[in-house]
Amino acid sequence: MSARPAISALVRGARHPRRTGRTAPGGPAVIPTEALVVGTIAPLRKDARYDVWVDVAHAVCDAHPTVHFVAIGAGPLDSEVRGRIRRTGHHRRIHVVAPDDRPRHDRRGFDLYLQVGTGGSTDPILDALAAGIPVISAATAPARELVRHNGEGLLVAPGDRAAFVSVIESLLDDPDRRARLGRAARSRAATARP
Repeated sequence: MSARPAISALVRGARHPRRTGRTAPGGPAVIPTEALVVGTIAPLRKDARYDVWVDVAHAVCDAHPTVHFVAIGAGPLDSEVRGRIRRTGHHRRIHVVAPDDRPRHDRRGFDLYLQVGTGGSTDPILDALAAGIPVISAATAPARELVRHNGEGLLVAPGDRAAFVSVIESLLDDPDRRARLGRAARSRAATARP
């Protein structure tokens, strides 16, 4: 298996796990090089729907022993989200790291970008598209303007945990489809940015 790019030391300025097999600066999380990474960037608040995100991550981790989930975010639900992750038993594969103030957007280490929330900015979706990362998103009006279902990614009814799990697993199991969606994502980003 060929080496894949390491997750950058900073994603939107956040220190987070690297795919080096070593402990990352800023935390004890380790993501092996061969792991598939499903990432998100969203504040830890109610409209980001981290209740859904953690449940989906838990279900996918149960079925896929090498997948890791990484969320970049901070906010009022930090303790609640981290507690929920610990209760899943997958706290070594579901990671939450806090951003700092730098505006850098780098998702090269993500294999899939997941946005389950129904509010907030579409900038993370645009950045994922530009990085050539397939997007799985709640089918909100702003997301539908950026992502065509089965074009650059997959759209799911907001809050539908089973559907999110199903589409994530389908893409984890199909690297050719991930690659096709990723190419389409990069192409779409070129026309979607103002």
